[in-house]
Amino acid sequence: MNITGGLEHKDFFDVIDSTNHMACGGVKDAWYLGSKMMPLIKNVDTKKEFFDMVVFDGVANVQKAGRVIAICFPKVVIKEQRMFDLCSL
Repeated sequence: MNITGGLEHKDFFDVIDSTNHMACGGVKDAWYLGSKMMPLIKNVDTKKEFFDMVVFDGVANVQKAGRVIAICFPKVVIKEQRMFDLCSL
């Protein structure tokens, strides 16, 4: 899972390797995805003042993870985007 983002003063990028998680019978559900994304977002915006948009592909479990993030970061607007749509930007 690739995660990129940033604010005016801080950028972040991370690649989450889920190989072991999946090999042990884990799933990439909303809880798992959110648990991997939230620490990165919290590191960038510790006071929950600036982070205001999350863009995901159209996969349902990722959209649900976005909704979890939106609960924790009240200013967040979720943008669900299909990967082929992103290529046309």
